[in-house]
Amino acid sequence: MNGKHTYIALGAAMVTALGIGFWSGVSAQSSALRAKEVYREALADTPGKEIRIIALTIPPGATSPAHRHPGDTFVYVTEGELQIGLNEDAPVTTKAGEVFHEPPMSLHKSTLNPSKTETAHAIAIIISDPEKPSTVAPDAKP
Repeated sequence: MNGKHTYIALGAAMVTALGIGFWSGVSAQSSALRAKEVYREALADTPGKEIRIIALTIPPGATSPAHRHPGDTFVYVTEGELQIGLNEDAPVTTKAGEVFHEPPMSLHKSTLNPSKTETAHAIAIIISDPEKPSTVAPDAKP
């Protein structure tokens, strides 16, 4: 299995393992996007890289502030939909069952849950250097 397929298989296995039941204890009452790292491991076949899997809960109308990710970031939406603004491009709507890729150090302007009533959930999969943080300030140098 090549590196790309390994990443996809790892992400799919983690999403399956987490399942919909994972979200039953998460309150949708908060107005802030919440992120919880659920897994981190060095990649044996890719020296100097690790995978990080982060569960995201995005309440109705919530949005993230601008930021960057030093590593390749894949966002798999498990419930609802998200509008993801990247660089100077118009926001892209990513619905449940779809994946969005964010190249390293792209300006991630926002992640918006456009629903007024439904909480959105997603899994972020980041492939990065273990020495770098998952997220950096928007003015960080690419």
